Amino acid sequence: MGQNIRWLVVVALLGACADPDAGQTPGEGASEWSTILGDGDSTGTSDVATDTAPGPDLGVPGVEDAGSLADAADPIEDASTDEDTVAPDVVTPTEDATPTEDVDTTEDIVEPPGPGEPDDGVELNQGWIGGACGDASDCWSSDFSAAPSCELSGFPNGYCTQPCDQSGSGSWVCPDTTYGASTGATMSRCITSATGAPLCSTECDFALSPTGCRPGYGCVMRQRHGEPNKIYPICLPMEPQGWPGESPKGFDIGDPCGLDQDCESLMCLQLPGGYCTKPYCEFTGCPAGSTCYAFEGGGTACLDDCSGSNECRESEGYTCDDYGSCWPAQGPVQTSWDPSVGPGDCASAWVAGLSPCDSIPDDFVVANKGARNLALCQGAEEVVSFHMGLGFAPAGDKQVEGDGKTPEGVFYVSELVPGSKYYKAFLISYPDPDDAAWGLSQGLISGSEKSAIDGAHASCQTPPQTTALGSYIELHGEGGGQDWTWGCMAVDNDELDQIWAVLGPQDTIVVKP
Repeated sequence: MGQNIRWLVVVALLGACADPDAGQTPGEGASEWSTILGDGDSTGTSDVATDTAPGPDLGVPGVEDAGSLADAADPIEDASTDEDTVAPDVVTPTEDATPTEDVDTTEDIVEPPGPGEPDDGVELNQGWIGGACGDASDCWSSDFSAAPSCELSGFPNGYCTQPCDQSGSGSWVCPDTTYGASTGATMSRCITSATGAPLCSTECDFALSPTGCRPGYGCVMRQRHGEPNKIYPICLPMEPQGWPGESPKGFDIGDPCGLDQDCESLMCLQLPGGYCTKPYCEFTGCPAGSTCYAFEGGGTACLDDCSGSNECRESEGYTCDDYGSCWPAQGPVQTSWDPSVGPGDCASAWVAGLSPCDSIPDDFVVANKGARNLALCQGAEEVVSFHMGLGFAPAGDKQVEGDGKTPEGVFYVSELVPGSKYYKAFLISYPDPDDAAWGLSQGLISGSEKSAIDGAHASCQTPPQTTALGSYIELHGEGGGQDWTWGCMAVDNDELDQIWAVLGPQDTIVVKP
């Protein structure tokens, strides 16, 4: 990468940068899969990025949700998950699997999980869907809605499942019992088996297992049976990384795409013309001909290997970068700024009403995405306006981790992050109850996740930052004027200082289209 920062997805998808000279170690099935280095690799190569030049956000200018991917896991937000980005580097994932940006009040980046060998998984779902079994009698939970079975062929230590039920709306569903994290049980999803039958499988859960799955299983993206637009991270056997008996996936890393379902591994990065990739590669590796990279906003993704730009999509602006991967040649461009909207934005927000959590309604900010203007307001009056930067796909409201969008609505400052990697940061209260209601209707979050989001807003606290809706959306420093983040809002550091002097916890942040 050198001075050519990978301005987009790179930063946002993963969690930490690594030495650009770090080699790759083969994962399970070395002839087919390549993986990022683990913490204890004998080469002794450092995990820490040595580049100091700022890169894109995916959060930081030059380095920074989903969704998805991962917050996406920000991602992949956000991606992640969720959410700013910097150029991707081959790294050693070591900590959290959820794509994140600022995870507490002192540190902006959480490294992705690792080292990712199958045996690092934790046994989950005893007696339940996805749990180990020797025969059907081991699948004993009373919450099965149909007769359970124990899949043995190709499933390490067996795999409890059941046929999906068809709901009145025509959707195929699995039992939706929510056990809670203390039980070691995960959500179940209806997917298509190798025979075409709708069977229940278990969703990856990185809060319960470092790899998201049981030993011998890996986290891969799968479509809901009969509803290809709904895609979930599912635990399936590591060896085929699919339901045993399925045809192997073709290689399409780096190919153009419009939707996740256009790609073999069901993830399309929002880069020029789209870019097919494979997430969770810190655990499941990459197809031969691609390399796993981690991004500072959270998440991992496979990028297409190259030895020259003629092997990349040159007509669409891709080049073979210093890391030997096909990546967009052009970084973020300066955006057009219209500061004239500031006075009107302050006045209209004041009249419409601030966040109910803003107990002392005086100082607040209004971000106008279309004008790239961030107005600092006092009452109905504008104090000053700044040229802000947004996510790399700024048009439209944020919906999922990793979509590169900045959410719209009336939020509040849920946390101050003085030690942010992006100078300083205000964590905003995304997702809100409206986002949660939409996410539940789309099957993106569970009822318990919606309740947790609603409860956080009712008590004016930070809502959950680990859902598929995206995470860690902030207003931070490190540079405005370019759309380089993974969904955050960014201004110059001296401008953020002016806001920092007056804005506090629970103060309002309005984001307009």
